Amino acid sequence: TSGDPLCVGMTWHVELGGKTFPNARGCSFYRISPTTGRLVYARDIVENPTKLGSTAFAIMRAVLPLVRKQIGAADAPSTESDKKNIERTITPAAVAFGFAGAAYWYILLLSPPFSMMPSAALLPGEPMWAVAPDTLSEVVAESTDFFFVLPLLNNLGINFMQGPDVHPVSLGFFNACEAYALLLLPLLLRQAKKRGTSTNVLPVWSAAMFLTNAILLPYFAVAKSEEGTASSDDGSNAPLSPAAERAFGIGGLAVGALSVYWTLAANPELGGSLADRASYWSSLVALDPSGGGSRVTIAFLVDAALFYAWQVWLMGELADEKPEKQTSVLRFVPFAGLALWLL
Repeated sequence: TSGDPLCVGMTWHVELGGKTFPNARGCSFYRISPTTGRLVYARDIVENPTKLGSTAFAIMRAVLPLVRKQIGAADAPSTESDKKNIERTITPAAVAFGFAGAAYWYILLLSPPFSMMPSAALLPGEPMWAVAPDTLSEVVAESTDFFFVLPLLNNLGINFMQGPDVHPVSLGFFNACEAYALLLLPLLLRQAKKRGTSTNVLPVWSAAMFLTNAILLPYFAVAKSEEGTASSDDGSNAPLSPAAERAFGIGGLAVGALSVYWTLAANPELGGSLADRASYWSSLVALDPSGGGSRVTIAFLVDAALFYAWQVWLMGELADEKPEKQTSVLRFVPFAGLALWLL
């Protein structure tokens, strides 16, 4: 303000109960009229509440190796054969998957909550950078009951570890989505081998079992840009054996069937009647940003739809590898069609 008594500039932050509120800082500039004494200029610059802080660096650490690999930012190859193996091409499909991945990350994982930015809120619930303790506890509880192992053991009287109580509708849908992700591994390996992509599928799929399409969409973007770059003797993406694929199909069908039972009938003391469960489901998927819907459930609902899209696409590409299967029919049957194809 250069010592001008009619101007003032300041930095500020918001406190609640004496504690600094996160992502609520800013700076302001004001000027007073020398004739009227009234405010004639005001400018407030508020910190963006969607600033990710250390989360951004965590995401960058996870994504940058793939990006670096894609754009060839590593050291120049020493031979022409090496150069051929690492060349990447930014195709329209790669760009489309990249934009879809960015949209997925922002809308489902990072978009601000209604409580902080009502005008910018897209979904109910909290983003990953401001997740509520109750939401985190829900995710941890569902993960602890992964594939119903603990609840089934507890029901058999094996109580070395007590499974947390989770509403059966939430737990059934969570495990159905996880089973769907499980079934995708044989398809991803077969496609990578057929298309000659260099990225190792197994660690990508392992991460996708936890972060679902937040991992798969960027992977598809990279995979589409590196088709034909893997050498023919590269065994990193070797397809599973027929016996292993059958085991995946059987396991997926078993968990899927148990998920349907759990959603519709298990734990009546917690889930109530079918009408109660339907009402609970409706409350979970309510899209009103100011309402009480669950962003976690909405994200899994989007994941289920995308998993079905991957099933239709990948089984169509791989139909010639299992000519004895009714691929033209099975590829369009959600979940069960993929499991039966693997059998």
